[in-house]
Amino acid sequence: MMLDRPAGELYYEVQGEGEEVIIYLNGFASGISNWYPVIKGLKGRYRNVLYDYIGTGESRNGEEYEFCFDSYCADLGALIGQIGADRVHLVGYSMGGWIAQEFTVHHPGKVSSLVLINSSPRIFARQHWIISHLIEVLKFAEISVFSKLMFISYYPPSILKSMMPILNESRT
Repeated sequence: MMLDRPAGELYYEVQGEGEEVIIYLNGFASGISNWYPVIKGLKGRYRNVLYDYIGTGESRNGEEYEFCFDSYCADLGALIGQIGADRVHLVGYSMGGWIAQEFTVHHPGKVSSLVLINSSPRIFARQHWIISHLIEVLKFAEISVFSKLMFISYYPPSILKSMMPILNESRT
């Protein structure tokens, strides 16, 4: 199914039955098919909602879409409204965990529970900048450059200084 957004269309699927809703948030460069094995045993008990962020998978973005956490959170809020849920359980993997945390901070009344998988407890300023400028970074570099930027954004400058020779050796 598609949800029209001001600067794109958000693709989503609802699988399973139940009054409680679980929304799964993908990690960077992953898609909804990664969740299929996870929800297999939950379909009889929950409504499982999978979706592609605008600009990924089956979703489509317009030229005006801003790739930032505010947009991702607004899209998540619109999706919750579209499926008619008052409160949801959020399961976020990696970058999806950051979006889930950001949404929960701003809309705690809409979140019943929060599950984070392989996600840091907060978004550091450098990570926010990298995600916000993802399109520009990828226009001029390969995905490996983006991965390195995300990797180095986790560590303080003192550790990075010792790691830079290793990072510079690896070109893939």
